[in-house]
Amino acid sequence: MTAEWWSRLIISFLAYGFLGWILEGVVMLIEKHRLINRGFLTGPVLPIYGFGAVAILLLTAPVRSQPWLVFVVGVVAASVIEFIGHLGLEKLLGLVLWDYTGRFANVQGRVCLTNALGFGVAGLFVVYVADPWLSRFVDGLGLLTSLSVASVLATLVVVDFVHAVVAVVRVRPEVESAVESLAALQTRLESRLDELAATLDEQVADGRERLAESRERLTEGRDRLLEHADQTRDRLQEARAALPSLPSPTTALRHQRVLRRSRGTLGRLDQAFPRGRMQRRGPGREVDQHGVDQRGADGRGTDARSADGH
Repeated sequence: MTAEWWSRLIISFLAYGFLGWILEGVVMLIEKHRLINRGFLTGPVLPIYGFGAVAILLLTAPVRSQPWLVFVVGVVAASVIEFIGHLGLEKLLGLVLWDYTGRFANVQGRVCLTNALGFGVAGLFVVYVADPWLSRFVDGLGLLTSLSVASVLATLVVVDFVHAVVAVVRVRPEVESAVESLAALQTRLESRLDELAATLDEQVADGRERLAESRERLTEGRDRLLEHADQTRDRLQEARAALPSLPSPTTALRHQRVLRRSRGTLGRLDQAFPRGRMQRRGPGREVDQHGVDQRGADGRGTDARSADGH
């Protein structure tokens, strides 16, 4: 492992880390419609892409004549590096920068089949397209220049990485305190919501009881109203039965004809005998010459007439 080999390796790591940063930025631009720095570092480098590309280049060196093996190596190698990177960030710094939970064929949310297949395709691109061009570019720089570029860029990346780790370590207690406060607030809110739910249940139950009582009162009122209506109907029927029966239309027409023929005679008798009366044969009411019921007219009847001397 010569200095040239190390410089080539470092430049490859940084170049593919930069390509990964661009790729993630384009994806975010499409999804979010704005530029987002998806890296753990401040600079435009995603180390996990650099490690994955370098691992694929090293492991595929003996099988580059067989593209399908390069694809398989790319799938496995990049997935292993992604899993280790996710686990290391979570255990050492308490960071979870990506989560594939819910995706098809994921492993603990750290890797998934879709990304693994994408890494295989990316491995083919790196081995057969990008690396030959990058190798010619590094060879054209010369050994001294490539060593200088690799040293400077590696130093910047290391400083950026240390700065990011220190920042995470410093802010972690505050984050944990905020998380605890939010958890306590959530607990209080849930407790309050439980109390409100219990109160609401009680109010609903009380409302149901009142509604049932109102229904019972309405039912009782309806029953009383129906009973009163039945009683009124019975009284109306009794009153109707007590009324005298009206003459039939034929009888009324005959009476009207008789009255017209005898109108002159009855008028003369009424003038001659103003206190006269006409008595029905047999038991019955007394009527005057006009057929008026004397008992109903003055409330005294036949005896009262007799007392007057007629």
